[in-house]
Amino acid sequence: PTPTDTPVPPTVELDISESCVGQLATVRGAHWPAGQPITVTLVWAEQVQASIATGQMTPLAQTGVDGDGNFAIEVVVPAGQGWESGGQAAIVVCSSGCQQAMSAPLALVPPTATPEPPTATPEPPLPTQEPPPPLDEPPAPTEEVPTE
Repeated sequence: PTPTDTPVPPTVELDISESCVGQLATVRGAHWPAGQPITVTLVWAEQVQASIATGQMTPLAQTGVDGDGNFAIEVVVPAGQGWESGGQAAIVVCSSGCQQAMSAPLALVPPTATPEPPTATPEPPLPTQEPPPPLDEPPAPTEEVPTE
């Protein structure tokens, strides 16, 4: 048999290695069953095998595999599903019924606050509303009594 008779296992790759909630990532695959639908999912890294076995995954997107066994699809880490805290996750791609599944690691980082321009840094208010009290109080005016 020629080497081309050996089926090449499907592959999955991501265009980024770390992401956060709301960030776009492109998932690409090769050597998948041509013309079949695939589902792109997100799971915690330590749960990849169990998730594939049970099918308990967070679906992000579905697409079809082209005639050459390739696909590319953009996905976004969803908000409000516990991914905000960050950690080691994985993108898992499953063929129909998860007969074939491959994963790619994705480090999730907590979203950072929108960086403020440096001029927006709040500073303590300066007491410009009222003049500061004089350091030395002038003596209270006294009535001069003419002496004779």
